[in-house]
Amino acid sequence: MLDQAALRSIALQFQVCPYHLSHELARWSDVVIGDYNYYFDAHASLYALTVSNQWRVAVLVDEAHNLPARARDMYSASLHPHAFRAAQRAAPGALKAVFTSVQKHLDPPLKIAN
Repeated sequence: MLDQAALRSIALQFQVCPYHLSHELARWSDVVIGDYNYYFDAHASLYALTVSNQWRVAVLVDEAHNLPARARDMYSASLHPHAFRAAQRAAPGALKAVFTSVQKHLDPPLKIAN
């Protein structure tokens, strides 16, 4: 059994990233225990390994009631006021009306100073 502390120690000894070492070791593991983001995230290499190697897997999720909130956090877009203002100022004339319309529908509306 190789727990997180032991894996970190080995990674530091060989000057490699513990995260990437753990993913390489997954190829030779019968059981992998980790945060479900390592499997369910869109960029998760553990899921990609299971697909590319056609592994038959069973996923046991502890605290499954947290999955919907985590999914919303992972896949929800956000609009930052400073970035919005910068994009609005840099937008060509044809898009100015679109930015103004979006601005009116924000809660609360952004105060845009020219």
